[in-house]
Formats: sequence, structure tokens, C-alpha cells
Amino acid sequence: MAKTIAALYDNISDAYKAVNDLVKTNDFSINDINVISQDADQRYSQYVKAMDMDEQPHVTTPTEAGAGAGATAGTVIGAMVGLLVGTSTIILPGVGAILALGPIGATLAGAGVGAAIGGLTGALVGYGIEHSDAELYTEAVRRGASLVLLRSEEANVDKAVDILDRYNPIDVEKRSEHWRTSGWDGFKKDADPYTHDKITSEYNSYPEDVRTRRDGYGVKNYPYTGDYEIDDMDLRQDFSRHMQSNPPKNLNRSAYTSAYNLGSNLGRQEKFGKMKWEDAQAEAHKMWAEEHDRKDEHWEEVKDRVQYAWHKTKSKYYEKTQ
Repeated sequence: MAKTIAALYDNISDAYKAVNDLVKTNDFSINDINVISQDADQRYSQYVKAMDMDEQPHVTTPTEAGAGAGATAGTVIGAMVGLLVGTSTIILPGVGAILALGPIGATLAGAGVGAAIGGLTGALVGYGIEHSDAELYTEAVRRGASLVLLRSEEANVDKAVDILDRYNPIDVEKRSEHWRTSGWDGFKKDADPYTHDKITSEYNSYPEDVRTRRDGYGVKNYPYTGDYEIDDMDLRQDFSRHMQSNPPKNLNRSAYTSAYNLGSNLGRQEKFGKMKWEDAQAEAHKMWAEEHDRKDEHWEEVKDRVQYAWHKTKSKYYEKTQ
């Protein structure tokens, strides 16, 4: 079984070093690696834009000034843009501007309004990360961290964890305990995004024991739910929008894929393709229950996805009905 592996870094240079080491092993595809970084004050995206103009702006990363690191953000961003597949700059509620490198950038950018409604937490849940952890990662990115997200085959999980562990990943549970002492009680979509100065000031205010991590903490892995693919682009985008606005706490991607497949199969059948939804829904509900051994307690959560796939599919084959 494939795994999703996640690690947070205060310094984007450390995130890059970890990613570079992953790629050099030839055991991990660049198509399976993502980096999501806070882009407060557009300090990173300005470099991405300047790359097209052959310019080289030199700006420090949000925590480099406090951490005393010597690399410039421009150098690091340029290297990662050249290494990973896809670059997106996106503004998310409660987080602010982010730079997303890798496939997750296309997921967030393709979600359109959905990204504006929900953001990163839903996308991370879509990768198999537990909802509570996804919120912690989202808050950490909001506060200036860089998240490395990797899909790995089971046989290479230990190697990936070892590589990601080399560069001082954040102990996010320990860090969140410190946030709570300052009144934080969970990620809020209406929270004010952090500025570069606020990120740097907060990092410099952390006691040494908050900056350091406990042995064995910092890199986590989860079952990768993306093994269940949604083939149709429209359905993938609908899934992204839904995950952003309503990140599920109990269902994984396979349940939603099953819902889309059911709707698509019904939409291709002439009998159901020419029905109105209120007539087709009863049969769809019955089929869902049969497919899930009569355990249809999640029907209310997925029926809108079944309806969406049914409507999109039947419109390709049959005359549109109300």
C-alpha cells in the first residue's frame, strides 16, 4: 500500500535539501513530491515571476533571518521550480498567499472557487492525512512553515522518513501546544494571514524547547487514498472543490470515487439517463446500499456527488432533463 508522508520545516532551504535528497535516490518520482510554502508579502512569487524575465531578486525566507541561514529565497525557489513539476501561487482564506510546487498546486488552482472556500486542509485530507493533522499543517503553513508532501510505495517509506528527518522537521504537535498557550484553538478560515515580519517575529519569540523537537517526531505517514483515481477531469475538479469546502472527517477518497462511479454508470444507461434526478435517486440509493453491504449510513454525505456525476455523464449521452 502506498503512503503519504508529510514533514514541516521552518526554513524553506531545509525543505529544498530534503526534496533534493529524495530525488537523488531515484526511488521517488518528482510527480509524487509537493512543497507548500507561505508566500507572505509575495516574497517567493516575485522570484517566480522574475524567472520569466531572467532577473535574480535576492530575498531572505521568513525564518532565515531568525535562524541565521545563508541561502536566499531566490536561489532556493529557482532550484525547486526547476526540480518539481508545476508551480502555482494561490491565495487561500485564513492562510494568505502560498506557493505550491508539485501536483497539489494544480489541485488547488483547479479547484477555483472551492479553494477560496476551504483551502489547504481539504486538499491534504484528499491525500489521506487525518483531518486533525491537516488542520495543524495548514496552521503551520499560515505561520510561515514549508510542508513537504510525498507519495511513497511501502517499500521506500523508511528511506523517505530517514531523508526527511535529516533536516530538522518541525514537531507540529509540540508547536501547536505552544500556539494554544497563546489562545489558538484551531485553524480558522477567517483568520488574518501572517505578514513576513509577523512570521519572523513569532519564530524569534519561540523558546528553544519549542523550536527543537522530540526524538521520533516530525515526520508522519498516512495511507495514501489517491490510489482510487477519478478519471474524468470534471469529476476530479468537483472532488477538489468539495474537499476544499467540506473536508470529510469519516470518509476517504475511495468512498467518493465509488460515488462518482455509481453516478457515471447510471448516467450512461438510457433508462436512468433520461430520468429526472428525483426518480433516479431512489434507484441510486438502492444500488449504493447493495454495493456497501446494505451499510448506507454515508449516503447523505455522498449523494450529491452521485448526482453530479450522473448529471455530467448523462448530458454527454442523452438529452438534458430537469
